[in-house]
Amino acid sequence: MTAPDSLILLVALGAIADEVAATLRAGSHTGTRTCHGCPVAAYLRAHGVEVVGVSTRTVTVRVNGVRLRISLPAPVRAFLRNFDGGRYPELLAMEALP
Repeated sequence: MTAPDSLILLVALGAIADEVAATLRAGSHTGTRTCHGCPVAAYLRAHGVEVVGVSTRTVTVRVNGVRLRISLPAPVRAFLRNFDGGRYPELLAMEALP
């Protein structure tokens, strides 16, 4: 997996935050509200990307042993803000529920 492949996967999630959520939901990609366990990290890992962490603006991946930081597309950033704020509870992993 290359950095451009990772970016293509991120863009493919959707054009707005709700589309990103729908894509993640359709693929059963759930997660926690942490940088290592969010649904976006789960989605990327399911596609063979070695994810180091996801922030609200970037994802850090490891490609051939080298850590690379990739800017997240605006819809993915919006999704993460919404998810961290409590929207899309269906994407919260069962182990993260109180």
